[in-house]
Amino acid sequence: MPLISATPWKGRLDTAKKERLFQHVQPICGVESVTSGSLCLVGFAVDAGVVRNLGRPGAAQGPAALRTYMANLCVTLPPSAQILDLGDISCVGDDLEAAQAELGEVVKGILDAGGFPLIMGGGHETAWGTYQGIASHGVDPLEIVNFDAHLDLRPVEAGRGTSGTPFTQMAEACEAANRTFSYSCVGIQPSSNTQTLFARAAASKTDVMRAETCIQDPEHVRQHLQEKLRRTQNLYLSFCLDVIHASVAPGVSAPQGLGLFPNQFFPLLDLCLASPYLRAFELVEFAPCYDPTGCTGKLAAEILRKVIVAYFLRQ
Repeated sequence: MPLISATPWKGRLDTAKKERLFQHVQPICGVESVTSGSLCLVGFAVDAGVVRNLGRPGAAQGPAALRTYMANLCVTLPPSAQILDLGDISCVGDDLEAAQAELGEVVKGILDAGGFPLIMGGGHETAWGTYQGIASHGVDPLEIVNFDAHLDLRPVEAGRGTSGTPFTQMAEACEAANRTFSYSCVGIQPSSNTQTLFARAAASKTDVMRAETCIQDPEHVRQHLQEKLRRTQNLYLSFCLDVIHASVAPGVSAPQGLGLFPNQFFPLLDLCLASPYLRAFELVEFAPCYDPTGCTGKLAAEILRKVIVAYFLRQ
């Protein structure tokens, strides 16, 4: 299942200087063209897992819309910065597992070449594909930090994953490979997770940081996360847009009326992005069809801009 090539990025050209994001992005064909030190965009235009999870579809259109929102953003990057767009992975029918395996191969290829994968979903089933690539590259130990309203630790039934099972699949893969499953979830909503799921989280020693704690005691959460990151050798960061309050991010698969506002989650996200051990980042569950004013897309683009700028600052 080959990648669908990205179209050339376009935007407003003010001067000959590279001051907008579209001027820095180069579409390429295949991981064989990835260079060391480059930041690599990959779209996972799939929401088959959301459909399986009985959620509302629409995130498959996320990657294409995100490129449009990102193109004109102003950035200051070093002259040597290389941003490569490998295009999109799609899903044939309901063959989610094949799409996830393809994403895993692409992520592994980027890491093998010394690049940094930035994945644009898609539903949160994206995460199982991303993880397969990280694990195949041999990154171990690995700290997984997920900004999300949901634990996504639902059981895998009949070998079929969904947008609600990726971290269960990671835990099972770790157990099979005799690896430690180290998972932290920031922004969890009690009303969106059953007690059975909280019990599964406790059994897997998942570090749960509830949304209400992030709001009421942000310094405690920041210090707790900072201490965890201090001990981390390899970091994989997943960001589900439904962690955000629905008033500023309605265009997601599962809007949250009690979600976090930007001033509440950005300091925590910045803390993670400053880690020199960040190996991969993904942003998931942007559904443009539920975003009539574009506010979700614009906020998501700002998050991705932060990731890009932070990566080259670390370089």
